[in-house]
Amino acid sequence: MDVNELLEKEETGIAPHFIQPLKPQIIEETSKAILQCTVVGQPTPKVKWFTGKDEIRPSPTKQLSYNPETGVATLEILEPSPEDETIYRVKADNKFGQAECRANLIISKSVAVTQPLVMYAPKITKPVKAIVASVNEDIVLEADFEGTPKPDITWLRNGKEIKPSDNFEIEVEENKTILRIKKKTNKKQKGGKYEVRAINIKGGGSFLWYSCNN
Repeated sequence: MDVNELLEKEETGIAPHFIQPLKPQIIEETSKAILQCTVVGQPTPKVKWFTGKDEIRPSPTKQLSYNPETGVATLEILEPSPEDETIYRVKADNKFGQAECRANLIISKSVAVTQPLVMYAPKITKPVKAIVASVNEDIVLEADFEGTPKPDITWLRNGKEIKPSDNFEIEVEENKTILRIKKKTNKKQKGGKYEVRAINIKGGGSFLWYSCNN
């Protein structure tokens, strides 16, 4: 083999080229970033990563790898910060040439996905029952309700709102309300038309109960 044949054989090779270029990435701020591409050449190219003109070096927060058998080059950013939201450049070169590709990384704030709240007007699901009460015991009126969002509950006597006092106690639970008329309340204050109302932004519902006046 003469010198020219030997030189020709030594110079046989393939310049680097990307089989799979780098692609833009969008990640959540709590996720690690993985930037990856595939570049091959003969002889095996040297692969370097850059941001701007600065070469990226391995560090506790950044890991670099290149598999010469598959050509896969990877940059892992373990704890992305706002500074990492930039354009990344991969450069591969051997003595037959060089190739380069670039892509940007976007870090977005995670948004919790929630189901929409289905709202519906309140209604009384268990109306107040008529009762017979002794003058020596409290009168207790109860009603069950439902509605979304949770309705505001109001008790009325003869069309006027009842406020909690020494004579009247009002309890509102998750789906139930109780009006307690104390036994010490005089007969004139006890008698009348009682009403419970449940109201939210979708509407309202009510139920009437008439007390005895004698």
